[in-house]
Amino acid sequence: MKQSLTIIDKLVANLLDPPRPGGIKKLEHWFLSSDSNFNAITAERYIINYLQQRNKNIVDNLINDGVDAYFPYCGNTIGIEITTLNGFIADWILSVRLTQFLDEHNFLKDKAL
Repeated sequence: MKQSLTIIDKLVANLLDPPRPGGIKKLEHWFLSSDSNFNAITAERYIINYLQQRNKNIVDNLINDGVDAYFPYCGNTIGIEITTLNGFIADWILSVRLTQFLDEHNFLKDKAL
């Protein structure tokens, strides 16, 4: 847990030091969100930070509208959208898709769940 908090502290520092336009709004959006949104935004922050470490030209878009980051390339801007799967997707896969898959393969023919 301590290591996770240390990483989050670094991500917060990246948003605040040096002060960047939209940094405070991004933090408010992040830390005042629901549990599932907090997890999704935390994953987004990890991924953007990782991409920026790999390529210094990637720019974090701290405004709530638009893509999560962008990459300037040959006079154009390529948008980067980070999408994470929240917990409800895993529940859906387990409860709906698994039974569908088992039924399609006749595994449930003589069995019950």
